[in-house]
Amino acid sequence: SGSTLEMGTCLTNEYDVTGGKAQDFANGRAYWSANTGAFGLVGRINARYSELGGPASWLGYPTSSELKTPDGRGRFVTFEHGSIYWTATTGPWEIPGDMLAAWGTQDYEKGSLGYPTGAAVEYNGGLRQQFEGGYVFRTSNNQSYWVRGEISKKYAEDGIFAQLGFPTGNEKLINGGAFQEFEKGNIYWSASTGAHVILHGDIFDAWGAKGWEQGEYGFPTSDQTAITAGGQTIDFQNGTIRQVNGRIEESRHHHHHH
Repeated sequence: SGSTLEMGTCLTNEYDVTGGKAQDFANGRAYWSANTGAFGLVGRINARYSELGGPASWLGYPTSSELKTPDGRGRFVTFEHGSIYWTATTGPWEIPGDMLAAWGTQDYEKGSLGYPTGAAVEYNGGLRQQFEGGYVFRTSNNQSYWVRGEISKKYAEDGIFAQLGFPTGNEKLINGGAFQEFEKGNIYWSASTGAHVILHGDIFDAWGAKGWEQGEYGFPTSDQTAITAGGQTIDFQNGTIRQVNGRIEESRHHHHHH
């Protein structure tokens, strides 16, 4: 709780730090600002906060002492502009406030994303932060979304970001699977077909005209790929749609009934 008992012996008088005061104890450091009040930090979270620059960092001042996560596996401290989460297996990682809110829509560490496993890193004009079960992205226009599970694994493959760009929303569940929308296309997933990329354009529209994944073609079973002469092709459960020389060619698999 950051109680005086846990903090141990007081080692210094209060001293000035950016925007407030600090005081050192045997087991940690207490921080105070007029806006936030006083909180004592200990252990790995305190060490990480110091590494980042303490109150001079983008996190600002602590707004809580160290708290137990509801699952009992970790600890966290809230700050003015984000939080630091720690577990024994993942270590302490800071999460910016907007990305924290996106993670929160998945029920924080209790959801399918789990705990952060690294810091948010610069990524194509935005930020990417890895979690145990996926990622949280801050897009280049300052929106934050999560990508999880098999969709996140497909999205993380080489070259896929260049094809799709940033997410434009979180994953949506659909009958039999899930999909997620990106700047230049979508990733669709179902248990039997896996996760596959389809790009916006004529092929996507032709598939859509037949009812998307709920229609006669079903879910994609391959990523949309380039073919010779500047065309594109993608396979579905029940057929293939190609674009060749600007024309759409649809071929359904015909199942013969005996």
